[in-house]
Amino acid sequence: MSEHPGTESVPAATPLLWAPEPEPLGVPFEPTGHPEVDAELAGLERLDGVPTVEHPAVYENVQQRLNTILTSLDEHA
Repeated sequence: MSEHPGTESVPAATPLLWAPEPEPLGVPFEPTGHPEVDAELAGLERLDGVPTVEHPAVYENVQQRLNTILTSLDEHA
């Protein structure tokens, strides 16, 4: 009997023996008309074929740069 009631039927975690190859998302890029913003958004295309675990760092970098670009646009408006 388990020392933790209710856990007798919980199977042990199965180790991941292989990871599927990442596939391109195929999301089309539509230019905004602002070169700096377009360059950052186009950079998201590098995520195609990259394991999902690596996506957050790329999203965070792009978000930070877009925030900087858009803030500077507001300051110059």
